Amino acid sequence: AFAHTKLVTANPAPNSTVRQAPQQVVITFNEPVLARFVTVAVTGPAGKLHVMGAHVDPKNKSRVSAVVHGGGKPGIYKVEWSAASSDMHKMTGSYSFTVRP
Repeated sequence: AFAHTKLVTANPAPNSTVRQAPQQVVITFNEPVLARFVTVAVTGPAGKLHVMGAHVDPKNKSRVSAVVHGGGKPGIYKVEWSAASSDMHKMTGSYSFTVRP
């Protein structure tokens, strides 16, 4: 049986509270992911999309980052991701964090 791509760590962390909106979201998976199949979307408290896209770290292909644009308002932010590893099995997930100055 193949293991599938899973989120290992994230910054901001799932269910965390931060004092200001992050300038980027960084997700680390349990295995390298294929850049052409990775997406990250961050939606803010008003339902506004603040980022869509992702960059796989060329030195650590398990690490993905996405720049956050126009965030900053207090509230709950949702991060949704999708990724596929070399076995081409696509996995998706999501988590939330809160901005509270």
